[in-house]
Amino acid sequence: MKKIIGLLMVIFTLVGCSGKKEAAKEVQKTYVIGMSADFAPFEYRENGEIVGFDVDLAKEIERKTGIKLELQDIAFAGLLPALQTGKIDAILSGMSVTEERKKAVNFSTAYFNVSQVIVVRKDEKDIDGEDTLAGKNVGVALGTTSDTIAEKIEGINLTKYNKTYEAILALNTAKIDAIVLDYQQARNFVGQNKDLMIVDDELAKEEYAIAVNKKNDELLEILNGALNDIVGSEFYEELLEKYITE
Repeated sequence: MKKIIGLLMVIFTLVGCSGKKEAAKEVQKTYVIGMSADFAPFEYRENGEIVGFDVDLAKEIERKTGIKLELQDIAFAGLLPALQTGKIDAILSGMSVTEERKKAVNFSTAYFNVSQVIVVRKDEKDIDGEDTLAGKNVGVALGTTSDTIAEKIEGINLTKYNKTYEAILALNTAKIDAIVLDYQQARNFVGQNKDLMIVDDELAKEEYAIAVNKKNDELLEILNGALNDIVGSEFYEELLEKYITE
């Protein structure tokens, strides 16, 4: 009889442990986050690992909310289609908020302010602002707001690249005359390329936010709650110091 009672206790214990594990899985939901890991200092690869401002931000969101964010590297032009078709749950990739994008996705609270600028070679004498780009060969990364802005500049010869570094290579080898891109990314590339410089002319001001599928209000609410706590916090200031502050 004692053996039977002991056996039953073991069974009940195993069932109870299994139930707790299942409950833990339900609490810690996993969401797939798309990012284009060629956008330093926000997301880039270092020793094969994706690192950067947005990656650290994702880790802090996980810590604050208890959800798990699985990062997936996707070319920037493919991020919105991946979100709309349900391949990913959100985009955290230095994505600027635009009215056009709002038609397709919902955006979280903004977490960073940025501007669009022009990068040229230091030996470039003719380009000192948007008004001097007419007739010039200009490069952009496909699908970015830089792409949208450049398309509206009259008289330029526009070339679109899948990756920003491809445009930088083309600029360094004089295949194009200038690039339009986000200031923080521009500063990073100029820091690594002594022959390049940023033109003193701000083309536009923008905000970065996390894009979420319009059907996923629950995730949007979770992200907004976390961002409201993070932006302006001591952690956020440390993040700026680590990746942004000159």
